[in-house]
Formats: sequence, structure tokens, C-alpha cells
Amino acid sequence: MNGQTGKMVGDLPFDRGAFWKYVASRGVAIGAVLYALMWMIIYMV
Repeated sequence: MNGQTGKMVGDLPFDRGAFWKYVASRGVAIGAVLYALMWMIIYMV
């Protein structure tokens, strides 16, 4: 960010590997929670 004008200049650094690790870890976590909920709904009722 330019200190005088407040405008953004350039690109932020971006690591595709870290991004996909984040997406995959969240997907696995959400999938596990949904699997557990569905299992409880089907077998506990």
C-alpha cells in the first residue's frame, strides 16, 4: 500500500500449495462432521 495515496500497488504473495492444503483440511473436517451427523440420524433413530 502506498503510504501517501493509500492505493494498493503490486500483488500479494500467494502459495497455491498452502491454499489447497487449507481447502483439503477444511473439506475433510466438514466431511467427517457431516458423516458423523448422518450416521447418528440413520442408526440412532
